[in-house]
Amino acid sequence: MLSISENNSGAPCAPVSGFFLRNVRIHGVTGRLYGACLVSCAQAGVLDLIWVRHGTEYEAKSVNEPKHVLINFARHLHRVR
Repeated sequence: MLSISENNSGAPCAPVSGFFLRNVRIHGVTGRLYGACLVSCAQAGVLDLIWVRHGTEYEAKSVNEPKHVLINFARHLHRVR
C-alpha cells in the first residue's frame, strides 16, 4: 500500500511511524525516510518519507513495500494544476 498526503502548514501531517533511516533527495530538496520494520526495511515494514517544498509538507507512506518503491513513488510525483 502506498499513500501521499500534503498540508500547507509546514508541520507534519501525522507522527512518523519509526526511526530515522536516511536522507533522500526528492525534487531537489532533502527528504527524511523513517521506518518501523520487523526484519529489514529493505523488504517490509511501515515507511514514512517526509519532505518540504515551497512551504508545503509532503508525506509518502508505505506498508509492506521495499524502500526503493516508496522513494521512486515520491520522486515520480508531478504537480497537477
